[in-house]
Amino acid sequence: MTKIVLVGTGMLGRQMLPVLDELEEFEIVAICGTENSKDVILQLQEEYHIPKAYTNYSKMLKDKHLGADVIYLAVPNHLHFLMAKEAIERGYHVFVEKPFVLSYENAKELVQMARDRHLLVLEAISNQYLPMFEKIRDALPMVGTIRHVNINFSQYSSRFDKFLAGEYVRVFDPEIGGGALMDINIYNLHLAVGLFGFPSDGIYFSNMMKDVDTSGTAVLRYPDFICTCIGAKDAQGPSEFVIEGTAGYLKVGAPANHLQAPLEFYDNATKEVKILFQPDMEIHRMVYEFKELDRILAESDWETCRIRQKESLRVCKLAERLLNGEWNERFRI
Repeated sequence: MTKIVLVGTGMLGRQMLPVLDELEEFEIVAICGTENSKDVILQLQEEYHIPKAYTNYSKMLKDKHLGADVIYLAVPNHLHFLMAKEAIERGYHVFVEKPFVLSYENAKELVQMARDRHLLVLEAISNQYLPMFEKIRDALPMVGTIRHVNINFSQYSSRFDKFLAGEYVRVFDPEIGGGALMDINIYNLHLAVGLFGFPSDGIYFSNMMKDVDTSGTAVLRYPDFICTCIGAKDAQGPSEFVIEGTAGYLKVGAPANHLQAPLEFYDNATKEVKILFQPDMEIHRMVYEFKELDRILAESDWETCRIRQKESLRVCKLAERLLNGEWNERFRI
């Protein structure tokens, strides 16, 4: 059984607790937040019967009696690097929420630190662990030559109205890694890079408000096709994933973070639509990533760990290039 610590008592942390609590592979040995969230920490500790609770992350890591294998970081984006680094230095495996970190150089540093210490550091990016991901990959030859890919994850943020009203909203703060690309479009980028590799060119068109991208479209160029990745926190849209080719198209009518919809194939020759795969809608999207985390640790599967790390490194590099506009001068559609 893997002993895990949950760090972060925000929306994601609270969503993940009941999922972790039900997984027999894990034992939650501690929960950690800040002094300001002390009441929430104690409430969650009692509700989920967690042995230990902390309001100081550094002190927790120094506790010789913590009894943990893995530190799970469900904290704001800008804290990922420093908190993961500190945990690795203290000898813990780390599972860090998306986006992995906010710069490619920091990502490389974390990965190398972990490898030097024979520790695991992985990004908790749900769609890479879903059964649907492998089903899509296996079905790619069915579409013939791919000509266009469209990935749309448009979800009107529950906090966007507060942002419009002038309130401070962390997920819309560009100084700490907020914005649509890093918060929501990152799922789309992972699908694109995971399935098709690193693009030859790319450009990011964004809708900017108060110096942050509240929505935007990343256009990625591959040798035979263009991939558009749409991510919106300021609009509601038909989130879907479509791969169009010369022989037909594949479609999943669901957001890129969970892909919980049938995998459809439209056959150009027969003009028929076939259902290739139906995911289990009852299983929480994050179950798969945590089960794989446990398996990698149990089997010391460092090869899979390296493959996952390489994926995160490539996406970090891609996101950085898109946000910095490194390809803008030479990108032509």
